[in-house]
Amino acid sequence: MEIRGPLILLAVLVILAGGGYYFLIVSASSNSFCIACHSMEPFKASIDRTEHGKFNCHVCHPLNYRAIRDVVVYLSENPSSEEIKKRASVNLFSQCLFCHETKSELHSEHNEEFVPCNKCHYIHERRDVKDTCTSCHRSGYAEED
Repeated sequence: MEIRGPLILLAVLVILAGGGYYFLIVSASSNSFCIACHSMEPFKASIDRTEHGKFNCHVCHPLNYRAIRDVVVYLSENPSSEEIKKRASVNLFSQCLFCHETKSELHSEHNEEFVPCNKCHYIHERRDVKDTCTSCHRSGYAEED
């Protein structure tokens, strides 16, 4: 009875599954995997200068369909860091609330409307939050339209 063929096929499938698991779960969940794409290096360098630099990229950017889409876009289009920054439209709200509490009146007002945290707070760089208010409000900080 010849069972060699099915055993070889099974061994190949186990190796592929193990390799796929390692690539998608173990390797892909490391920061070195994220910055392997040259366009991501500036983002990692800038976040390292903030309090978020001590965390793994996947704390805020989970491995999901969007991450897979981003890898496909990188492989097919090879966008520059500036292009990635322009395209970035991830609305971080629930990810931020895993670690941060928002108890101020200003936060409560924005939370009611589900304004994403990164609308005001740029996670990868330090900057004055007050400078971002005018992107939505006409004349500055804490003024109503």
